[in-house]
Amino acid sequence: MGMISGNYGFSPTFDKDLSNATYENRFILNNNNKSITKLNDFWFDLSSIAKGYAVDLIYEYLLQNDFTNFFIEIGGEMFITGLNNNNKWNIGISNPENPLEPIVTLPLTNVAIATSGEYMNFYYSNNKVISHTLNSNTGEPINNKSTSVTVINSNSTTDADALATALNAMPFEQALDFSNNNNMSVMFIIKTLESSEIVYSDSWYDLIND
Repeated sequence: MGMISGNYGFSPTFDKDLSNATYENRFILNNNNKSITKLNDFWFDLSSIAKGYAVDLIYEYLLQNDFTNFFIEIGGEMFITGLNNNNKWNIGISNPENPLEPIVTLPLTNVAIATSGEYMNFYYSNNKVISHTLNSNTGEPINNKSTSVTVINSNSTTDADALATALNAMPFEQALDFSNNNNMSVMFIIKTLESSEIVYSDSWYDLIND
């Protein structure tokens, strides 16, 4: 997908045929020895997990050095643990219509949280919104109802980051079904004719209320 992303102006460009730049027939993953075998030329785009992975590395470092109360954030992906002045940390989820203001504020601790959205990284072309998130089946920018997807889990910002991106790329109804079927804590902000609407997965409050 990295080559296709470049074709839309969101990463370096390549003078290559982009008609088959998805993952199929590009490489083989071996889970046993944690290896990747390239089958032909391609470029990995790790942007869907890079920030979350960096947060997890910092989290592990702080734990190893006996820190217990901290808040790590890189580009909206976070790991929160312990307390802030004896209270849970207050985390704001941006409002797509006014990103500098939170649409909700959550008291959280001991969780990873990641948000993928369509309200920051995009541009207009011929009166059409060109999203930075691409459909891996078509190679084209997505055009879904969701403008923001937030995932919370208890152990991995990398996973939360990847899942938020994947759910954001799916049609909203499919993403909500996937979240419910897999007991995921997810908050969707979707476009309506008048403004925005918040939709929660069935398991959203499992981690919020702990």
